[in-house]
Amino acid sequence: TERRGRLSRREAQVVVKAYLGATCKELREEFEVSKETISTYWKRVYEKTGCRTQEDVYDWLEKLLEEALS
Repeated sequence: TERRGRLSRREAQVVVKAYLGATCKELREEFEVSKETISTYWKRVYEKTGCRTQEDVYDWLEKLLEEALS
């Protein structure tokens, strides 16, 4: 998936922590934000990455990590 925009620090944190297994509730508590705010982060992630699902975002993240480590 082509990257359309750079993720904000918080968006990247949400993606990585969710990838590592954090639940929405855990994210809300850690960042002290509402469920709607977490949803907004995901919406922006989808827009910026061109992904449609969290699984697509996780695949995008894995590809990005592979490229960075090769």
